[in-house]
Order: sequence, then structure tokens, then C-alpha cells
Amino acid sequence: MVWSAALSFTMMLLPQEVEVDLAARVTQVRTQLAELEASAEQSRQLALPRITVLEDEYRRAVLTAELDWLDAVTTDLRSGALTWDFDTLAALARAAS
Repeated sequence: MVWSAALSFTMMLLPQEVEVDLAARVTQVRTQLAELEASAEQSRQLALPRITVLEDEYRRAVLTAELDWLDAVTTDLRSGALTWDFDTLAALARAAS
């Protein structure tokens, strides 16, 4: 699944449902980061040149940024700083058309 594409449908869910989905994604990202760190440790032990691990380095940077974003959004969902309801979104859609 392309995660960013799925985000375009979040307004069709309740904030609580989105929080659950984002929490599941946090778990996935942390698992992927742990796997990349294990791979990086193996590369260090083998003294591989950095050029051979640039792709993993990039992936770790992207996943770390995603995890920071996920943490910020789930914090806002839990605190109520980020919320929505169907009636408000429907009114916005009517006003835009």
C-alpha cells in the first residue's frame, strides 16, 4: 500500500479510527527501522564501504522523518488539537461548490 495515498481518505474516517491506523503504522515503521539498524550493524561488522549502504541510510532517514510526523499527528489526535466531523466537512464542501 502506498501510505501517502491512503492519507487522502482519512477525512472519511473518525479521528479515533485514524489514530488506531496511525498507531499501527508507527509499529510498522519501528519494525522497519529495527531491521535497517540490524542490517547497518552487520555492515559495520563487515567494514563495508559507505557507498554500499547509502540506500539503507536514505531509507532510515525517510522512516525516521515519518515516525516523527506520525508521533506529532497522533499526539494532536489524542489531545483533540486535530479533529473533524462529517457535518463540518460536508458544510465546507457545500461552501466550496
